[in-house]
Amino acid sequence: ICGAGNKALSAGGDIRQLYEARLEPLATSKIFEQEYALNAEIYYFPKPYISFMQGFTMGAGAGLSIPGKYRIASETLQFAMPETKIGFFPDVGASYFLTHCKGKLGWYLGLTGNTIHVQDAYYAGLVDAIVQQQQFSHLLDALVHAKWTQDADHTIENIINTFSQPVGESCLQRYQEQIDHCFSQPSIEAIVAALTVQPDPWFKEVKESLLRNCSPMSLKVVLEQLNRGVKMNFDDCIRMEYCMAHHFLENPDLYEGIRAAVIDKDHLPNWTIKTLAEITEKQILDYFEPFKNPS
Repeated sequence: ICGAGNKALSAGGDIRQLYEARLEPLATSKIFEQEYALNAEIYYFPKPYISFMQGFTMGAGAGLSIPGKYRIASETLQFAMPETKIGFFPDVGASYFLTHCKGKLGWYLGLTGNTIHVQDAYYAGLVDAIVQQQQFSHLLDALVHAKWTQDADHTIENIINTFSQPVGESCLQRYQEQIDHCFSQPSIEAIVAALTVQPDPWFKEVKESLLRNCSPMSLKVVLEQLNRGVKMNFDDCIRMEYCMAHHFLENPDLYEGIRAAVIDKDHLPNWTIKTLAEITEKQILDYFEPFKNPS
Protein backbone atom coordinates (compact mmCIF):
# COMPACT_ATOMS: atom_id res chain seq x y z
CA ILE A 1 0.00 0.00 0.00
CA CYS A 2 1.30 3.46 -0.88
CA GLY A 3 -0.07 6.96 -1.25
CA ALA A 4 -0.99 8.62 -4.52
CA GLY A 5 1.64 11.26 -5.24
CA ASN A 6 4.50 12.21 -2.97
CA LYS A 7 2.87 14.29 -0.22
CA ALA A 8 1.35 11.59 1.95
CA LEU A 9 0.41 8.00 2.51
CA SER A 10 -2.74 9.38 4.16
CA ALA A 11 -3.20 12.43 6.37
CA GLY A 12 -6.22 10.77 7.99
CA GLY A 13 -9.95 10.33 7.65
CA ASP A 14 -12.35 12.94 6.32
CA ILE A 15 -13.18 14.75 9.55
CA ARG A 16 -15.11 17.38 7.60
CA GLN A 17 -17.52 14.56 6.72
CA LEU A 18 -17.94 13.81 10.42
CA TYR A 19 -18.75 17.44 11.06
CA GLU A 20 -21.34 17.57 8.28
CA ALA A 21 -23.02 14.43 9.66
CA ARG A 22 -22.93 15.63 13.29
CA LEU A 23 -26.71 15.40 13.67
CA GLU A 24 -26.64 11.68 12.81
CA PRO A 25 -24.06 10.09 15.15
CA LEU A 26 -25.53 6.61 14.81
CA ALA A 27 -25.21 6.67 11.02
CA THR A 28 -21.67 8.02 11.37
CA SER A 29 -20.77 5.16 13.67
CA LYS A 30 -21.11 2.79 10.69
CA ILE A 31 -18.04 4.46 9.19
CA PHE A 32 -16.03 3.56 12.27
CA GLU A 33 -17.40 0.02 12.26
CA GLN A 34 -16.11 -0.50 8.72
CA GLU A 35 -12.83 1.28 9.39
CA TYR A 36 -11.98 -0.70 12.53
CA ALA A 37 -12.91 -3.96 10.79
CA LEU A 38 -10.41 -3.03 8.07
CA ASN A 39 -7.72 -2.29 10.66
CA ALA A 40 -8.26 -5.78 12.10
CA GLU A 41 -8.13 -7.34 8.60
CA ILE A 42 -4.75 -5.66 8.05
CA TYR A 43 -3.43 -6.86 11.41
CA TYR A 44 -4.39 -10.48 10.71
CA PHE A 45 -3.84 -10.48 6.93
CA PRO A 46 -2.10 -13.82 6.15
CA LYS A 47 0.01 -12.55 3.25
CA PRO A 48 2.86 -10.06 3.74
CA TYR A 49 1.33 -6.59 4.05
CA ILE A 50 3.82 -3.86 3.14
CA SER A 51 3.16 -0.16 3.65
CA PHE A 52 5.19 2.63 2.05
CA MET A 53 4.91 5.56 4.44
CA GLN A 54 5.91 8.87 2.93
CA GLY A 55 5.00 12.39 3.99
CA PHE A 56 1.91 12.77 6.16
CA THR A 57 0.92 9.49 7.78
CA MET A 58 -1.56 10.43 10.46
CA GLY A 59 -4.71 9.19 12.16
CA ALA A 60 -6.54 6.80 9.87
CA GLY A 61 -3.44 6.72 7.65
CA ALA A 62 -1.58 5.18 10.57
CA GLY A 63 -4.36 2.60 10.87
CA LEU A 64 -3.78 1.58 7.25
CA SER A 65 -0.04 1.10 7.76
CA ILE A 66 1.11 0.48 11.33
CA PRO A 67 -0.92 -2.75 11.95
CA GLY A 68 0.66 -4.33 8.84
CA LYS A 69 3.74 -6.53 8.94
CA TYR A 70 6.26 -4.38 7.06
CA ARG A 71 6.32 -0.61 7.62
CA ILE A 72 8.74 1.17 5.27
CA ALA A 73 9.17 4.91 5.80
CA SER A 74 10.90 7.60 3.79
CA GLU A 75 12.92 10.55 5.03
CA THR A 76 9.82 12.74 4.49
CA LEU A 77 7.64 10.90 7.02
CA GLN A 78 5.55 13.06 9.34
CA PHE A 79 3.73 10.75 11.73
CA ALA A 80 1.11 11.77 14.28
CA MET A 81 -2.02 10.67 16.07
CA PRO A 82 -3.38 14.21 16.60
CA GLU A 83 -6.90 13.37 17.77
CA THR A 84 -6.73 15.01 21.23
CA LYS A 85 -6.42 18.33 19.40
CA ILE A 86 -9.90 17.92 17.89
CA GLY A 87 -11.66 16.50 20.94
CA PHE A 88 -11.35 12.86 19.88
CA PHE A 89 -8.98 10.01 20.76
CA PRO A 90 -6.24 8.03 18.95
CA ASP A 91 -8.13 5.11 17.41
CA VAL A 92 -7.63 2.67 14.47
CA GLY A 93 -5.80 0.30 16.80
CA ALA A 94 -3.67 2.97 18.49
CA SER A 95 -4.56 1.55 21.92
CA TYR A 96 -2.44 -1.40 20.81
CA PHE A 97 0.34 0.00 18.65
CA LEU A 98 1.06 3.10 20.76
CA THR A 99 1.31 1.07 23.93
CA HIS A 100 3.81 -1.23 22.19
CA CYS A 101 6.22 1.64 21.54
CA LYS A 102 9.36 1.88 23.65
CA GLY A 103 8.68 2.86 27.24
CA LYS A 104 6.09 5.60 27.51
CA LEU A 105 6.61 7.05 24.04
CA GLY A 106 3.12 5.95 23.02
CA TRP A 107 1.63 7.92 25.91
CA TYR A 108 3.60 10.98 24.82
CA LEU A 109 2.43 10.60 21.20
CA GLY A 110 -1.19 9.75 22.01
CA LEU A 111 -1.73 12.53 24.54
CA THR A 112 0.11 15.41 22.86
CA GLY A 113 -0.75 14.52 19.26
CA ASN A 114 2.68 15.89 18.35
CA THR A 115 4.25 15.09 14.98
CA ILE A 116 7.45 13.05 14.78
CA HIS A 117 9.85 12.42 11.91
CA VAL A 118 11.23 9.19 10.57
CA GLN A 119 14.13 8.72 13.01
CA ASP A 120 11.79 9.02 15.98
CA ALA A 121 9.19 6.72 14.39
CA TYR A 122 11.87 4.09 13.78
CA TYR A 123 13.22 4.40 17.32
CA ALA A 124 9.72 4.15 18.79
CA GLY A 125 9.09 0.91 16.86
CA LEU A 126 6.42 2.29 14.52
CA VAL A 127 8.41 1.65 11.34
CA ASP A 128 10.75 -1.20 10.39
CA ALA A 129 13.04 0.35 7.77
CA ILE A 130 13.98 3.72 6.29
CA VAL A 131 14.27 3.94 2.52
CA GLN A 132 14.88 7.10 0.47
CA GLN A 133 11.60 8.18 -1.12
CA GLN A 134 13.18 8.29 -4.57
CA GLN A 135 13.95 4.59 -4.11
CA PHE A 136 10.35 3.59 -3.35
CA SER A 137 9.53 2.77 -6.97
CA HIS A 138 12.71 0.69 -7.30
CA LEU A 139 11.96 -1.20 -4.09
CA LEU A 140 8.41 -1.88 -5.27
CA ASP A 141 9.75 -3.09 -8.61
CA ALA A 142 12.18 -5.43 -6.82
CA LEU A 143 9.32 -6.88 -4.76
CA VAL A 144 7.10 -7.34 -7.80
CA HIS A 145 9.82 -9.19 -9.73
CA ALA A 146 11.21 -11.25 -6.84
CA LYS A 147 11.60 -14.99 -7.28
CA TRP A 148 9.41 -16.49 -4.60
CA THR A 149 11.28 -19.77 -4.33
CA GLN A 150 12.21 -19.21 -0.69
CA ASP A 151 10.21 -18.26 2.36
CA ALA A 152 8.28 -15.06 1.53
CA ASP A 153 9.30 -13.22 4.69
CA HIS A 154 12.96 -14.08 4.13
CA THR A 155 12.75 -12.80 0.55
CA ILE A 156 11.02 -9.57 1.54
CA GLU A 157 13.41 -8.83 4.37
CA ASN A 158 16.43 -9.34 2.12
CA ILE A 159 15.02 -6.98 -0.51
CA ILE A 160 14.11 -4.30 2.05
CA ASN A 161 17.57 -4.56 3.64
CA THR A 162 19.13 -3.91 0.24
CA PHE A 163 17.40 -0.52 0.05
CA SER A 164 17.51 0.45 3.75
CA GLN A 165 19.33 3.59 4.88
CA PRO A 166 21.08 4.43 8.16
CA VAL A 167 18.62 5.59 10.78
CA GLY A 168 20.23 8.71 12.23
CA GLU A 169 19.70 10.38 15.60
CA SER A 170 16.35 10.30 17.39
CA CYS A 171 15.18 13.17 19.57
CA LEU A 172 12.93 10.79 21.48
CA GLN A 173 15.84 8.51 22.26
CA ARG A 174 17.67 11.44 23.82
CA TYR A 175 14.70 12.16 26.12
CA GLN A 176 13.54 8.59 26.71
CA GLU A 177 14.25 8.46 30.44
CA GLN A 178 12.50 11.74 31.18
CA ILE A 179 9.54 10.88 28.93
CA ASP A 180 9.14 7.57 30.73
CA HIS A 181 9.15 9.34 34.09
CA CYS A 182 6.72 12.11 33.13
CA PHE A 183 4.22 9.97 31.25
CA SER A 184 4.18 7.22 33.89
CA GLN A 185 2.35 9.55 36.26
CA PRO A 186 -1.17 8.50 37.32
CA SER A 187 -3.05 11.58 36.09
CA ILE A 188 -2.81 14.35 33.51
CA GLU A 189 -2.26 16.85 36.32
CA ALA A 190 0.66 14.79 37.62
CA ILE A 191 2.09 14.48 34.08
CA VAL A 192 1.93 18.27 33.72
CA ALA A 193 3.62 18.72 37.11
CA ALA A 194 6.40 16.29 36.15
CA LEU A 195 6.94 18.08 32.84
CA THR A 196 7.08 21.43 34.65
CA VAL A 197 10.15 20.54 36.73
CA GLN A 198 12.18 19.21 33.79
CA PRO A 199 14.98 21.71 33.08
CA ASP A 200 15.18 21.16 29.31
CA PRO A 201 13.04 23.65 27.30
CA TRP A 202 11.79 20.75 25.15
CA PHE A 203 9.59 19.62 28.05
CA LYS A 204 8.16 23.11 28.49
CA GLU A 205 6.99 22.93 24.87
CA VAL A 206 5.45 19.50 25.50
CA LYS A 207 3.58 20.82 28.54
CA GLU A 208 2.33 23.88 26.68
CA SER A 209 1.19 21.68 23.81
CA LEU A 210 -0.90 19.59 26.19
CA LEU A 211 -2.50 22.55 27.94
CA ARG A 212 -2.93 24.87 24.96
CA ASN A 213 -3.91 22.58 22.08
CA CYS A 214 -5.75 19.58 23.51
CA SER A 215 -9.27 18.95 24.74
CA PRO A 216 -9.15 18.44 28.53
CA MET A 217 -11.74 15.67 28.29
CA SER A 218 -9.81 13.94 25.53
CA LEU A 219 -6.64 14.04 27.62
CA LYS A 220 -8.32 12.42 30.61
CA VAL A 221 -10.06 9.75 28.53
CA VAL A 222 -6.98 8.95 26.42
CA LEU A 223 -4.81 8.42 29.49
CA GLU A 224 -7.36 5.87 30.71
CA GLN A 225 -7.52 4.34 27.21
CA LEU A 226 -3.76 3.80 26.99
CA ASN A 227 -3.51 2.48 30.55
CA ARG A 228 -6.15 -0.11 29.63
CA GLY A 229 -4.80 -0.83 26.16
CA VAL A 230 -1.35 -1.84 27.37
CA LYS A 231 -2.97 -4.90 28.98
CA MET A 232 -5.13 -5.85 25.97
CA ASN A 233 -4.67 -7.77 22.74
CA PHE A 234 -5.42 -6.13 19.39
CA ASP A 235 -9.02 -7.37 19.17
CA ASP A 236 -9.90 -6.08 22.61
CA CYS A 237 -8.31 -2.72 21.81
CA ILE A 238 -10.42 -2.38 18.66
CA ARG A 239 -13.58 -3.30 20.59
CA MET A 240 -12.76 -0.73 23.25
CA GLU A 241 -12.14 1.94 20.63
CA TYR A 242 -15.43 1.20 18.87
CA CYS A 243 -17.25 1.70 22.15
CA MET A 244 -15.32 4.93 22.80
CA ALA A 245 -16.05 6.25 19.30
CA HIS A 246 -19.81 5.99 19.92
CA HIS A 247 -19.50 8.11 23.05
CA PHE A 248 -17.23 10.69 21.43
CA LEU A 249 -19.68 11.06 18.54
CA GLU A 250 -22.25 12.28 21.07
CA ASN A 251 -19.85 14.83 22.58
CA PRO A 252 -20.16 18.33 21.04
CA ASP A 253 -16.46 18.91 21.70
CA LEU A 254 -15.57 16.63 18.78
CA TYR A 255 -17.47 18.84 16.36
CA GLU A 256 -16.15 22.01 17.96
CA GLY A 257 -12.61 20.68 17.59
CA ILE A 258 -13.20 19.88 13.91
CA ARG A 259 -14.77 23.31 13.38
CA ALA A 260 -11.73 25.05 14.83
CA ALA A 261 -9.25 22.88 12.92
CA VAL A 262 -10.71 22.50 9.43
CA ILE A 263 -14.01 24.39 9.03
CA ASP A 264 -13.29 27.91 10.28
CA LYS A 265 -9.57 27.21 10.85
CA ASP A 266 -9.38 29.70 13.72
CA HIS A 267 -7.66 27.05 15.91
CA LEU A 268 -9.58 28.39 18.90
CA PRO A 269 -11.88 25.59 20.04
CA ASN A 270 -14.42 26.53 22.70
CA TRP A 271 -14.49 23.26 24.66
CA THR A 272 -17.59 22.57 26.77
CA ILE A 273 -15.27 21.48 29.59
CA LYS A 274 -12.38 23.91 29.68
CA THR A 275 -10.20 22.66 32.55
CA LEU A 276 -8.90 19.34 33.79
CA ALA A 277 -10.20 20.10 37.29
CA GLU A 278 -13.84 20.05 36.12
CA ILE A 279 -13.72 16.42 34.99
CA THR A 280 -14.92 13.67 37.30
CA GLU A 281 -13.86 10.05 37.36
CA LYS A 282 -17.37 9.01 36.37
CA GLN A 283 -17.26 11.18 33.26
CA ILE A 284 -14.05 9.45 32.20
CA LEU A 285 -15.35 5.94 32.85
CA ASP A 286 -18.58 6.64 30.97
CA TYR A 287 -16.57 6.58 27.71
CA PHE A 288 -15.78 2.92 28.33
CA GLU A 289 -19.31 1.81 29.15
CA PRO A 290 -21.03 -0.38 26.53
CA PHE A 291 -22.87 1.86 24.11
CA LYS A 292 -26.65 1.59 24.26
CA ASN A 293 -28.40 2.19 20.97
CA PRO A 294 -31.47 4.32 21.79
CA SER A 295 -33.39 2.72 18.92
